[in-house]
Amino acid sequence: MRILFINHTFPGDLGPLLAAFAAQPGHEILFASCRGRRDFSVPGVRHVVLSPSRSRRLAGDGAGTVLDRAVETGRQALQAFRLLRQSGFVPDMVLLSSALEQGLFLRDAFPDTFAVCFAEGLPSDGLTINSVRVAAMSADGQNSGYPQVLSQVPFVLSWRDGGGPGRDAYSYDQARNTVYVFFNATDERRLVELDYTVANGVTAYSDIGEVSWRFIDGQWGVDSENVTMTVSLPVPSGAEVVPGDNVRAWGHGPADGVVEVNDDGSVVYEVPCVPSDSFAEARVVFPSDWLVNLPSGTAQPHRTEIKLPSVLSEEEAWADQGNRGHSLSLAYIVGCALVCAAALLIGLVAYLRHGKERVPAFKDEYWRSVPGSGIHPALIGRLWRWGHGSSDDFVATVMRLTNLGAVEIVRAASSDGEGRGGFALVRRQGAHAATDPLDAKALEILFDLIADGGDTLVFERVAEFGKQRPREFNEAMDAWQKLLSDRFEEQAFIERMSRTWQVRALILAGVAAVVALASWAASGSYAPLALGALAVIGLILLGNYMPRRSVEGNELCAKCKALRNWLRDLEALDEPLTSDAGTWGELMVYAYLFGVSDEALRGLKRRLPSLVEAEAEDRDGVQAQEQEHQRSDTPHYPWLPWHDASPVAGSAAFQTAVSRPTAKREGV
Repeated sequence: MRILFINHTFPGDLGPLLAAFAAQPGHEILFASCRGRRDFSVPGVRHVVLSPSRSRRLAGDGAGTVLDRAVETGRQALQAFRLLRQSGFVPDMVLLSSALEQGLFLRDAFPDTFAVCFAEGLPSDGLTINSVRVAAMSADGQNSGYPQVLSQVPFVLSWRDGGGPGRDAYSYDQARNTVYVFFNATDERRLVELDYTVANGVTAYSDIGEVSWRFIDGQWGVDSENVTMTVSLPVPSGAEVVPGDNVRAWGHGPADGVVEVNDDGSVVYEVPCVPSDSFAEARVVFPSDWLVNLPSGTAQPHRTEIKLPSVLSEEEAWADQGNRGHSLSLAYIVGCALVCAAALLIGLVAYLRHGKERVPAFKDEYWRSVPGSGIHPALIGRLWRWGHGSSDDFVATVMRLTNLGAVEIVRAASSDGEGRGGFALVRRQGAHAATDPLDAKALEILFDLIADGGDTLVFERVAEFGKQRPREFNEAMDAWQKLLSDRFEEQAFIERMSRTWQVRALILAGVAAVVALASWAASGSYAPLALGALAVIGLILLGNYMPRRSVEGNELCAKCKALRNWLRDLEALDEPLTSDAGTWGELMVYAYLFGVSDEALRGLKRRLPSLVEAEAEDRDGVQAQEQEHQRSDTPHYPWLPWHDASPVAGSAAFQTAVSRPTAKREGV
């Protein structure tokens, strides 16, 4: 048969019945509970948790509101049952509590299913509340005042959702066997003492007396921390308590609970934590002749029944089930650990073989020339950034065009006609000589697109174009970056296998994460999550550092670092320098790419002041020199204006213009 169990908790009071059905072959069993429990499973049983209603909580009191809440809960459960039917599971029999709102519309989903409802939540026939006391507590958990004895008030149904009588009191909800205690306290600790008597709490058999009590139910709203429960047995005078012989005790619930039988007949249960969706249950058996003043006749329906063998059998089955669950949980944890360790090991081996950077043959501290003959500076920029794109590469390309004489950078008039303006690019007749595809594409973007076919382009116009026509701007820049990416791939500066293993490392991280989550859900332990987190973080780090430069790329990058060092330390070095403006025009492109152009320019000012005379004149504001500078459209040296410190001029201004927010940042 296909059997559907519906209950508050899993397995709750239905545990023995569930185990009996599961032990029979041929049954397909699904258990739907209102609260989940990850630390327990029953072989042959599939467990699902009914999601709580996501609708707005209904406010108000009275029977009408309670009914509305029940209907809403039933409708939410109906959706789950319909999904279950759509998946192909139509039960032959349903067992559910008569007190569950989730079963209100069960027939709408399974009209032909045989349904068995069991009574639950009926008033207790033997529970008597003797007293309820509340006392203040000190920081160390001790009583700090005389206990207050509370009076009892009749229970009001709306108090289940909040509220109270408006004064210190308690009330007993018989339908749910729940005591509500009301007292006034704010950010204080209170000790609540509940004194009650349960009649018929012990069952007398022919051979044993049995106490079976779920002292923490699975319907509590919060976790119960540091639970201690003591059962004091009625040991007759002169009788000896022999644990495991005449007194036996078992505990059901969290696996870390401890039960101890003492010589004085007390049985102590200690549980570090009982989750809100779990329970803690005690079962104690002792000689039946310890029970005195037993009622006679029909009040002792089990008095002739021998019970101990069945109790031992049931507890053995519970223990076996718990051991299987513990073993299965441990197996999930160990399996997760093995998978995570294997994934990390594979990633580490791959990094050592394909990701660890080689030691370059070039080990000099300084390099005093361009890093690679015939290699475009934009390619060097990509190599410097491990293949990642940047608008810096486009700026460096335009700077290179200035050095080649394809364009000039000239002073532009200020927008208000007064003061100092920015710069503009002027296309020269020799621009056709820029045959490199990267250079030609850059000229096309600047003058044919942004300047609309003109030969002069003010820096401010680049930013305006990006704002006014962002789509065209982005497409043009993306096309240029794509061209650069293709060229970079052709150079094979980054080993393909290292990139392949970068992707594989991320895949391994995903596998470890999935295995950790599955193991956590199956075992109920947080250990798989910790193991998975370590594996995922480790693999992501390995993947991040996995790309490796080729032998050629590594040697070239070593020279780039040495050139960066030389340009950075130029001011402090005592060595002869070339005064060739063309050479420095090339080198300053790399100074810009490596982020040391300011340091390099300071070094040139100190070491070769004549080389930067035009720049110095312009910055110092000497009137005669300023006038001379303005009479010429072309600065003394074509590359100097790129390194103007003004926010409206130089490479910084142009870089800002080509990377406006409207123009997305390029990169691959």
